[in-house]
Amino acid sequence: MKITKENYSFLEKQTDSKKSAHALAAANIRRELKKAFPGQKFSVTSDSFSMGNSVSISWIDGPTSKQVEAITDKYQTGSFDGMQDLYTYKPSIFTNIFGGSKYVIASRRISPELREKVEREFENSYVSDNV
Repeated sequence: MKITKENYSFLEKQTDSKKSAHALAAANIRRELKKAFPGQKFSVTSDSFSMGNSVSISWIDGPTSKQVEAITDKYQTGSFDGMQDLYTYKPSIFTNIFGGSKYVIASRRISPELREKVEREFENSYVSDNV
């Protein structure tokens, strides 16, 4: 999505904030997820550590990881190459304006209730048809 005032007017800008870049990224990710998935509860936290920082997003059921990562991936400021043991920074205009983090990790959990429901539906539709 193109960066325009209309598309991202609800996000906080680095120039208007006293937050660190990764804390700002976490706040803006929270805003975007709330807008994209109303009613879904997300935990969005930021952390800083020696040589870096991170934003962690977790939720139960609801949207898929792919749907959430379509929103959150743009906040990551680079990538890690394990073969070379090297982190390559690729800051963007977006992260310069709205914050970014070295690592952005999204983690979806499935509730026992949903797991049981899916298992029942699988048994009812697949197992009974093929026995």
